[in-house]
Parts: sequence; C-alpha cells; structure tokens
Amino acid sequence: EANVASPPVSLLSYGAHVAWRVDVQTPSGQWATGLNWTFTVEHLSPPPSPMSPPPPPCVTLVSTDQTVRLTEPGGAMGWLGIDVDTGYPNELQVASLTVCISATHTAGVGNALNLRIKEFNSNVVQYLLWFQGGDAQHIDSACFSDDATEIVPQSEQAARAITGKANFAGLWKPNQKLSPLINAGVGSTPKKPITKVGVGAAFKNDPSLSGTEGALLDFSLTLCYAPPPPPVPPPQLPMPPFSPPPPSLPPCPPPTLPPPSPPPPSSPPSAPPPPPCQVYTSTSSLPVSMPDAGDMQWVDINPLDPQYPAGWTVSSFKVCISLWHNAGLGQALNLRIRYNPKAGSSAVVNPLLRYKGGSATRMTNVCLSDDPVSLSVPDDASMEPFSGTWTPDTPLQPLVTAGLGITPGYLGLGTFTKNLLHASPGEITAFSVELCFEPPPIPSTPPMTPWPPSSPLPPSPPPSPLAPPSQPPPGCPPCRQSGGEDNAMPLRNILFGSVPHKALVDSKRKPYTSDSDTVLDRCACSPPSPQLPPVSPPPLRPPPLSPPPNMELPQWGIQVIRGNQHGAFVECITDPMQTQTKAEKIAAQCCEVDGTCRRYIGQNNNEGCVAGHADQGLQSTTYAQAVARCAAYGLQLCETSCANAGCSYNGYPVWALL
Repeated sequence: EANVASPPVSLLSYGAHVAWRVDVQTPSGQWATGLNWTFTVEHLSPPPSPMSPPPPPCVTLVSTDQTVRLTEPGGAMGWLGIDVDTGYPNELQVASLTVCISATHTAGVGNALNLRIKEFNSNVVQYLLWFQGGDAQHIDSACFSDDATEIVPQSEQAARAITGKANFAGLWKPNQKLSPLINAGVGSTPKKPITKVGVGAAFKNDPSLSGTEGALLDFSLTLCYAPPPPPVPPPQLPMPPFSPPPPSLPPCPPPTLPPPSPPPPSSPPSAPPPPPCQVYTSTSSLPVSMPDAGDMQWVDINPLDPQYPAGWTVSSFKVCISLWHNAGLGQALNLRIRYNPKAGSSAVVNPLLRYKGGSATRMTNVCLSDDPVSLSVPDDASMEPFSGTWTPDTPLQPLVTAGLGITPGYLGLGTFTKNLLHASPGEITAFSVELCFEPPPIPSTPPMTPWPPSSPLPPSPPPSPLAPPSQPPPGCPPCRQSGGEDNAMPLRNILFGSVPHKALVDSKRKPYTSDSDTVLDRCACSPPSPQLPPVSPPPLRPPPLSPPPNMELPQWGIQVIRGNQHGAFVECITDPMQTQTKAEKIAAQCCEVDGTCRRYIGQNNNEGCVAGHADQGLQSTTYAQAVARCAAYGLQLCETSCANAGCSYNGYPVWALL
C-alpha cells in the first residue's frame, strides 16, 4: 500500500492535463528518477455528437433512364422512371410536388403527344399535357404544379407571351391535379416498398402521322416538405368559483326596502338594413372537369335564398365565371344559366354564350350582365382572357321575373361540349353571381286638405252723403281742417279685403284711392282724441336670400360617373350644352348636405324622379339644368354614385360634384 498514490480530486477536472512519474529508492538509500507520464482527464461517457442540420425544404430527383424514342403512331408508350426515396424524417410531410419534362416530336407536340405521370404502387395516373402546344416541335424544361394558374397554350408564341421563355419553359398548371400522387404516398416515409413514379408519352394513333417521330428526353421530380401543424392545445379548465372567507362577526340584517319597480320595457333595437348587393359562390366542389363531347355539365349555387325584407326587389343581376378548354372556347363550348324555384314552378333556362372566343382557351373573371353599356364577347381570341363585364347572348331579366333572389331556389351554370370533340379536356374553375336589391319606395306624404273657402261679407250699406263743410250734422260742431279745435273729425271706413278697419283722415276729405280697398266717407262726432303713442318704426327688412347655386360649368370640367355601386369614371364634360356621353343620356340626381341621396321626391315614379324614371324615358339634362333641378328642392349634386337609390339610374351615367 505504500506504493499506492491517490491524486487529489481537484486534479481530475474535465480537460485537465496531469503529469506523473515513479521514483525508486535503492537499498543504499539512493533515489532513481523514473520517466514522466502525462494524461488528459475526460468524461466517463463521450460528449454528445453535434446535431445534424435539418434537411433542405425541397429535394429534386432526376431520372437516370435513357431517352425513349416514339416512332410508331399508336404504338407502345415510352416511360422514364424515378425510385422515390428521399430519406426525410418521419415528422415532415410532403407539401407540394413539381414535375419537369423535356420532349420533342417532328409532327408538332400538340399534334402528336400526350403526357401523363403515374405512381406505380397504387396505379394512380394523372394527365399533364393533352395534345397541347400546336406545331411546336420542342418542349424544354416545362414544369407542372398545382400552384400554377396557366395551362399550356396552343402555340409556342402564346407561351412565350406568358412566361417570357422559349419552348414552353416555365411553370404550368397540369390538365389534372397532382395532389392524388401525394395522397398515394409519393415522397412520404415509406411504410411499404419504395414508391416508383414515371412520366409516360403516348404517340397519337393517326395514320397521317406516319414517318414522323418523337422522344421523351428527361424527367425530374421536386418534392417540398413542411412540418405538420402544431397540435391543438387542450381547453383550459375553468377557474373554481370564488368563495369569500367567512365573516368574523355575523352581519347585520339588511334594512327592509320596498321592491324596486320593474324598468319599463324597452323596444328592441331596429335591425340595420341589409347590404344593397350580395355575392353568392358555387356550392359545387370546384374545379369541375368539362363533360365529354355531346354532354352537359352543371355546377350549382344551392340553395339560393337571400332572404331580403318584404318589398325589396332585385335591381341588377350579374353572372361571373372562369374556365378553360383545350380545344378552344369558340370551337367547343356553349354556356347556359338555369334557375329552379323551389315552389314548384318550372325552371327558366337562358343561353349565356354560344361558341364565343374563337381559338382562345381561357376565360378568367368573365362577368355577364344586362348592363346596357356592356359589349358582346367577340367571336375571336383577340380579347383573351376576356376579363371584365359583357352582355350575354340573351338577357338575364327572365330569371329575375321568375323570382330569382326573392323566391328560394337554386341556380346552375351549364356547359355543353360540342360533339366530335372527344378527349379534349377542360375545367370550370369559378362560378358566382351578384344580386343587387332596392328597398321599397318611401310612401308619399298625403296631400294637405285645402282651407274651406271664406264666406263673403254682406254688402255694405251705401255711403251717407257728406254734409257740406258749413253744414255739420245736427248736434255736432262744424268739421274743420286738420289742426282745428273742434271735436268732429271725418272717419273713413276702409275694407282691407274682407276685414273692416277705421282710420282717421284729414278734414279735407281728399278721396282715398286704392287698387283693392273700398272707401266710405262720413262725418261723425268723436270724443276728443287721446294722445296717440309714437308710431313704431317699420320692421327690419328680412335678410337677403342665399345666392343661387353657381350653375356655370367649371373651367376644368365636371365628372360623369356610373350610377351603379362601382361609380366608375365615364367622362369629363367640358361642353355646357352637353346632355349625354358618346352613347347614353346623363341623369340628374340630388343629395342633401350630409350626402343623403335623393333620386326622387315623394314617389319612385316618372313624376317623382328628378330626371324622370329610366324605365319610362330618361330626361337628359345639361350640367346647369341638373344643378337647377336640385336647387329647386333645396338640394345639391352628389359626390357619390347613389347606387340602388331608385329611378333605375344604376344603368346610366350621372352628374357628379367631382
């Protein structure tokens, strides 16, 4: 034990460098020095390895298969495949999938090829491209994703205008969604054999294409991952009710008071008015694939029951759609609208568009309305994608007349695919309607009962002959001129209208003349005249009326806007005699100082409307005439469109104080 040494614990801290040696003492007492040994103190267990960095959010897998040639129309399909095994952690989920391909064909890709993607374990097949691209012979790095908004067009020139790249390079929307492949397990941690995904190309079975050939050049697959959503925390338990501590002394009994009187019942607050316009979207699951040739496909808004108050009426109706069709809208589709009341009435079906748009393949945010300023959809592709408001082939008013918006029912949009266009894909991607309502007219004030006619007074007796100045009536001193001391003064009865008055006049008996008064003269005794109070000054002249509104057209012009809820700018008017825009009459409408709209005074009809009711013939006005009409009612021009305020001015331009 003498040869055992225990170093102090303080030396054995992690990372310390320790030196030691063994010295030997000989029997003669001499010491022999040993070698120096060193070591470094470490933990009993090794330190943890640094955490590996998280994988990148996206990974791209590239097919290693050789180019596949396609030489025979209708022959076997060519495939390029990828074994998908990303090795990503189990907690990550596939958020998106993008497929990129390159292909070529001497007869034109759109004339000869269709491309599809397949998950082989579950046999899920989705179409990427169905005879699109026209006569272009090359597709280079065309990628497909459900996040894209544009499908591959029918020409390379149109594709270049969308992406700015040649040969269809860019991101496109596939003809069928790619999400079913994610649902089949592509890219997820395998709980079964590794997923195999392939892109296939089919050569159209058309004898006229003999002698041409194509090839499927390359294929890649990009998978992007995201963590799962955080778990929903459990609901918090409610706090226990508060228990007050017991009182140290018993409380005094409360004084006895009479029960309080119940408060008077309050009338419930009135409900706010409903909005003037409402948008109703399709209740069908969109997008919906177009029907096969010769078939109809319907998407619905069911139920359609706005439940506006009684007396409200539909003032305008608009249908909005988005769709695409690979064969060209003008060659493939006609659209119609159908309203089915639930009260047992028969359905009303109106054509909307019949083979319009020519070779264009897309309609995006296209709205159809009876608005008289809208134009018809052209027969060619010059306005693709036709976004905006257009006039339908037949008016929508019959659906409103049948009770649309008032009677519960459902509304459907139907698409009919022209016969002989088999295997031409298309989709309805959006369908909605906008209904605008007008409240019932304000009841007119009943006319005031006229005053009863006044009864005429009985005729006055003829005037007594005046006594000559030297012959006063018996018992009276002689009448004298003004300033005399006699008590007799001539009196004159003056009838103002039908009310008799007496007035003192001078003794010269000058004849009193008036255009409307009857004068009677006589001389009578009168007691001495008391001292009259001073004559009150005449009342002050009333203040002058406010100056009339300035009816002169401003030098910089005045704006005319649409009378609907959008209030869009139409034209700036600089001609003081102008009463209409290029094609429409301009309506006058008025507002109070606080902005309250008054399109009519009294009743919402041709007599009450400021410029006449539009359904019975609108009365166009100049700017000065519009200002004068409003001023006659103590009103002014408006700064807004006053949509849905009556008189059917929504479809016309209106003068604005802008």
